[in-house]
Amino acid sequence: MLKGISYFFDPYSFFFLVLILINASIYDLFNKRSLPTQHIVVYIFVSFFYSLIFSKFFLDSIFQSFFIMLIGYFMYKKGFIGLADPILFSSLSFLVPYYEIYDYKIPFALIAFFFSGIFFVIFSIFYYSYKIFAEIKKLEETKYFSININYYSLSPLIIMLFFLILNSFYQTFSLLAISIIFIFSFSAFFFTAFEKPIKYLSITKEKVSYNLLEEIIAFDFLDEKTKKIIGENRVIDDLMIKKLKKAKIKKIPVYTNLLPFLPFLLAGTLFSLIFDISYFFG
Repeated sequence: MLKGISYFFDPYSFFFLVLILINASIYDLFNKRSLPTQHIVVYIFVSFFYSLIFSKFFLDSIFQSFFIMLIGYFMYKKGFIGLADPILFSSLSFLVPYYEIYDYKIPFALIAFFFSGIFFVIFSIFYYSYKIFAEIKKLEETKYFSININYYSLSPLIIMLFFLILNSFYQTFSLLAISIIFIFSFSAFFFTAFEKPIKYLSITKEKVSYNLLEEIIAFDFLDEKTKKIIGENRVIDDLMIKKLKKAKIKKIPVYTNLLPFLPFLLAGTLFSLIFDISYFFG
């Protein structure tokens, strides 16, 4: 056990968690970010009953899972995440409910999300920088090659500068903490400044069919007529397909080229469980 940290898991829950995340990551990478329903059921079944039988924190996990699913479902309906993401975080909360750093007991789902987010944004910055550079001629022929440099996009860098100045006087944050602040501040600037080309490179126009169920529709690239038809929903469901077919709309823009998140959740989880992350909070 690492110094200053005690874990709320055993080798078997660790094994089940890693196995679940590896399986989900493979489908996320090689099956167009789509996980089979029967696999999702198994994830929940295994984690729920393992916690029920062996964990002292089953009720805590139920409470955590409820809030994860509540927030996750809202984000899913708005098109920010896939439905599998909150389900996997719920499984995680059953198998590893807490992470104790010194005297602070923190839901492990938050820790895993935090480090997964770091890995995800670092990779995304390099990935989309390469994509924009590689497709620059294609982008220049469209109205989507634009960089938003304004107060809104610069505000994350201003906040980062404030922290750097504060730290230079009071030495409040460790070097690692400053590095994390820099990563999130710069990524917020990057994705805000290059929002239009990133979105454009993430979509394809697909034929309206039931094969698009659960895909995220690219609302910003719709005409006004189609926007009125689909309403507020951003995730393609059975009713939306029927409405689009009735209106004789043949193709719609869909975010089919988004980066898969679950491999980063696997990396963030393994990193959190294997390495002593107390340095990040010291």
